This record gives sequence, structure tokens and C-alpha cells, in this order.
Amino acid sequence: QTAQAIHNARLLEMKRRQSDERALLLKVTQAATSSLDLHTVLAEIAHATLGIAGVECTAVEIWHPDTDELEIGAQSTIEEWPGVDEPGTRYPVGYWERDREMLASRDAVRFSIDDAELDQSSRERMIAAGSGSTLVIPLWIGDRCLGLLDLFSRAHDAFDEAAIRICTE
Repeated sequence: QTAQAIHNARLLEMKRRQSDERALLLKVTQAATSSLDLHTVLAEIAHATLGIAGVECTAVEIWHPDTDELEIGAQSTIEEWPGVDEPGTRYPVGYWERDREMLASRDAVRFSIDDAELDQSSRERMIAAGSGSTLVIPLWIGDRCLGLLDLFSRAHDAFDEAAIRICTE
């Protein structure tokens, strides 16, 4: 009976987590269809992602291949977040050393301020931004990368495999 109780409790927790994840995905989907104005939709999506898997700051970056720049399309944070760039802010691809790699990838990239392989420039930018962990998800339609979804947490150990899965969805 004890084993069955443990098994049932684990199943119940897994189902609760899945239900919470589906509710969050529905919230993001509703945000994506909330308006016809691109910046309004991006702002709604950025806001809807807060709280998913520990996300405390979200930025949607639009890639402009003609100028090889990334533009902050929208950004949303919790109140305690130290500061953000304004929507419309542009910076050259390569400002963050991993930008080009992330735009070329179809996979989410997670890094932490504690990662030994993190370059010093990125580490300094993470410190200045108040980020302990970052999850970057390339935004692809067919064979075109349109930009990046950047998810940030102050925790150094945020975004485990389950978080990466739900954030990628």
C-alpha cells in the first residue's frame, strides 16, 4: 500500500505539472493571437512567458539580416528585475559572442553565469543585466530564422531539461 501511495503521489504531481504547463502554453497562444500589431503581440507573448519554468525576464529579438542586427521587439520582466533595454533598441549580431551561433542553431541554448566555457564579455553582460541563467530559443519558420526568444532568471541553476522542453514548446 505504501508503494502504491508513493506511485499515485508521483503520478498526481506529474499530471498537475503537465496541466500547469498546458495552461501556460494556452496563455502564450492566446497572447500570440491577441492583436494584428506585431509589437503588441510580441509584448503580450513576452509578458505571458514570465513565470514559466522560473523565467523572470523575457526578450523577443527580431533579426534583421539586411543590417545583421538584432532588435528588441519586446521585453517583459518581474518588478524586481534590475533593468532592460527599450523595445526598438538594436545592436549588431556579435555584440554577444554567441549571437551568430544561436541564430544558426535550431536548438535552445542554455548557459549560466557559472559556466566555465562562458566568455568573459558575456559573463560581464550577464552580471550587468542581473542574469544568473539564460535560455535562448531560436525562432524559425521553415528555413528562416526570424530572431531569438531570450529567457532570463536570476538563479544560476535555472532551466533544467523539463524547463527547456516547456519553454521550447
